[in-house]
Amino acid sequence: MMTGALVGRPLPTTGALGIASHDAIRWNARAHLVLSSSRAEAQAALFHNLLQSAEGKAPRVRLQGDQTESGRGLFTAVAIASGQEIIRVPPDICLTAHRSGVVNGLVGQTEAMDEAAGDLRLEVGEEAFRRGATWDIRLALGVFEATAGCGGPFWDQYRRLLPLPPLCTSAASVPIALLAELQDPVLQSRAGAKAALLRELYPSLSDHAVHPVTASYVQMDAPLELVPLPLQWAYSLVVSRCFTMADGDTFACVPFLDMCQHADLPAANFSSLPDGGFVLTALRPLKSGDEVTISYDGGAYDSRRMFELYGFAPSDGTARDGQLLSA
Repeated sequence: MMTGALVGRPLPTTGALGIASHDAIRWNARAHLVLSSSRAEAQAALFHNLLQSAEGKAPRVRLQGDQTESGRGLFTAVAIASGQEIIRVPPDICLTAHRSGVVNGLVGQTEAMDEAAGDLRLEVGEEAFRRGATWDIRLALGVFEATAGCGGPFWDQYRRLLPLPPLCTSAASVPIALLAELQDPVLQSRAGAKAALLRELYPSLSDHAVHPVTASYVQMDAPLELVPLPLQWAYSLVVSRCFTMADGDTFACVPFLDMCQHADLPAANFSSLPDGGFVLTALRPLKSGDEVTISYDGGAYDSRRMFELYGFAPSDGTARDGQLLSA
């Protein structure tokens, strides 16, 4: 079952490191990030090319949408029958973390990560685990590295489709200065505690300048109090996008599938494969142009948990919301 999925707002970035360029973004007088909607077509083309290369055939879906509140998602490019495969993601482009802390999918590590956390290919160790370095944080370290140039050629491109740090919507990505904007004491406490844990575990990574994506905001003279720290950003990507693998002990960031929007009655379902890859399969007949949705939670979360992980809650609530009345 999925532990997280895309909120649905991958946003435009450019450049060799996948950092937003000055012509694509700006800060307005109120310090709000403004993006050029003209990048949407380029992002859709990048998605198409990456998926075609990964699958070795013409994609059956396309990335569609702009920078509106509804975000963007996947839509069928052809008619698809119920039970038919929609996307197959090969294992070599997935990032994974086992409960033991072993991270796979990187082609190397930065010196900053070596000094902060050691070799991510090794188990986390009892002491670090007791301090809070659980699988989700280890996977965040993997995402941190993959988006800093250690994920190989694929991730050098795919990271350009990921949400920009100031526009991540998971509660874990909210900077300290903005925690009150959550307007929920429980979420404020959880988000603040997680941010504090990340800083305590890896103090040397708690600097905007240490990662190329967030360093770009330093160079832009952006209001850094409104920009998540790099590990905060990476952790937000994990909790809002990761999938549980069939063994129940390994968790993965899965390209392409993470672009699906949520629906209580989804159009598709995902599963991991014996080789470590993933497949997305239609649950009902889909016409060309239909949206390909998945269930982020399988009906397990209340509205608070949905908002905490994904930055939204269903307008009509969830089946689990009754438990909030006694919380």
